[in-house]
Amino acid sequence: MSETNNTQAEAGKASKSADAAKETSYGQAAANAVMPHLSKDMLASVDKLGVSFVTDAGPIKAVDDITFTIPRKSVVGVVGESGSGKSVTARSIIKLLPDTASTSGAIYISNKEGTGELDALKLSGEQLRQLRGGEAAMVFQEPNSVLNPVFKIGWQIEEGLRAHGMKDKKELREKSIEILKKVGIPDAETRVDYYPHQFSGGQKQRIVIAMALVLNPGLILADEPTTALDVTVQMEILDLLRLARDEFGASVLIITHNMGVIADIADQVVVMYQGHVVEQGDVEQIFYHPKDPYTQRLLASVPRIGEKLVVKNNDGSVVKRSVDWRKEPVVVEAKDMSVTYPGRLMQPDFVAVNKVNFEIHRSEVLGLVGSPVLASPLRAVPSPACKRSATAP
Repeated sequence: MSETNNTQAEAGKASKSADAAKETSYGQAAANAVMPHLSKDMLASVDKLGVSFVTDAGPIKAVDDITFTIPRKSVVGVVGESGSGKSVTARSIIKLLPDTASTSGAIYISNKEGTGELDALKLSGEQLRQLRGGEAAMVFQEPNSVLNPVFKIGWQIEEGLRAHGMKDKKELREKSIEILKKVGIPDAETRVDYYPHQFSGGQKQRIVIAMALVLNPGLILADEPTTALDVTVQMEILDLLRLARDEFGASVLIITHNMGVIADIADQVVVMYQGHVVEQGDVEQIFYHPKDPYTQRLLASVPRIGEKLVVKNNDGSVVKRSVDWRKEPVVVEAKDMSVTYPGRLMQPDFVAVNKVNFEIHRSEVLGLVGSPVLASPLRAVPSPACKRSATAP
């Protein structure tokens, strides 16, 4: 019996030693590596990256020979239309690509201490696992695709910590609560035991950002982090990305279609089109002195308050509205419309819509604008652009 216990103890020690060796494998490799490709102020460099996907119709080149750098403690914005290769580029940085993908070129990433660099495309196994989360973490576009509905959010945050060697249950819980507080989740001590469905969309995105920040990586890859969120929540998410840069000292690579987001948060901008980088520079240069025709068209397509959208045919002629919507018949009319959800478990009724009045004419576009949980009356207000918006007082 004594021999069995000794054998189990030795096996346990061996297992712990193996775990410790795994935890330091990436750090040791990076520390032993030289830095011929990155200067001290550069965290990462994408060098002539190419990504192709094998399909039944033949290989498709998604990213073709692109090069750019990510400075330390900065926000780099990648913009371009859908299909331009933005997300594939970001996923390539942590080698998060399907088996059908083949890559060329190099992606050099320095550790946060700046003592060494590694080519992410050449990593595999334990080194790649330590890179993901420890040195670079990704914030995906849709939090529901990341959060597991059957596990509490505290357990899901702890999962990354456990994968990188933290075992103490008390310490894991404390870390989870601490990071939830940093990203603005109220009553974190209680809500750490909540499930994803008990949070709003904006709060879920905060939790996903918390999962990325908990290991304090040097690089955050944010793929459309504000898509489908209310504008006020978008602002809060952008503030969290600033927090990652300013308080955690991380660099942020943010992918977005929203040029307003780029103008608000980015230090540098990379413009992509059909798998190529067509222009890059600091945010002022890209917005005020764009050189590439595609960048110019991209900026010109951004709607501006007070300006009518001019629609043109293929031949360049302006398409004008054939009718005045004000003179058209009313096709939808709401009078004192209210929606109330009955209270449950001794809770009062919730009034979601309270005596709303509006009309919609034929050929009219009516915009409904308001906060996510707004329950106050709405009113229709004409706008100078021959449209009307229902807004909250």
